[in-house]
Amino acid sequence: MTISANKTGLSLGIFLAIIHTIWSIIISTGYGQDIFDWIFSIHMLENQSIMVLDFDWMSMLMLIGFTFVIGYVLGAIFALVWNLFYKDNYY
Repeated sequence: MTISANKTGLSLGIFLAIIHTIWSIIISTGYGQDIFDWIFSIHMLENQSIMVLDFDWMSMLMLIGFTFVIGYVLGAIFALVWNLFYKDNYY
């Protein structure tokens, strides 16, 4: 079974964009630092120098766009590698 590099890239790109859209919403509501600190604490880490900045629309758009592109590229590469090594009579 081969998989489509375009569809796999779009799927991963959209998935990463959705995750970062949710993070942007969390930042815009003012809960970003609390969640960030909590995530650090459950990993048994201490955060003393990293601060969540104020919400910025342009940063949000760049973050979502950048993660979509990276997700698309990684998904497409995954599909191409999968198709390279997968054989229909493999079993």
